[in-house]
Amino acid sequence: MSWILLAEIAYGLLVIFVILRVLYDTRSSTKALAYILFIVFVPFVGMIFYFYVGINYRKRKLYSKKIVDDEPLRKSIKERMNTYSESIGTSGLVAGSYQNLSKFILHSGSSPLTANNQVKLLINGE
Repeated sequence: MSWILLAEIAYGLLVIFVILRVLYDTRSSTKALAYILFIVFVPFVGMIFYFYVGINYRKRKLYSKKIVDDEPLRKSIKERMNTYSESIGTSGLVAGSYQNLSKFILHSGSSPLTANNQVKLLINGE
């Protein structure tokens, strides 16, 4: 009797895991609902079908390869932005009263400094 209960608990956890995976991976709500209903009403066949057909492994492999390939480009762009920000901060393009603010932004690393920008304060909430 206890083996049956353990098997039912394991099956329930497996179904919950697969359903969460479907909800996480599937972008279309219609497709997600179809996969979930198939998994619930046709237990093991539905799970095997989802893992065989529902997940696009080729796209995942392509995107993971692209992320690895784009990493040197991302680092290069970040270095250029930091160099440009530092040159703006030290060149005196920033007005004297905002010099301390520009140094704070430059050293916080949250966003790069850029030149020739304007800010307009909207009082009416537009």
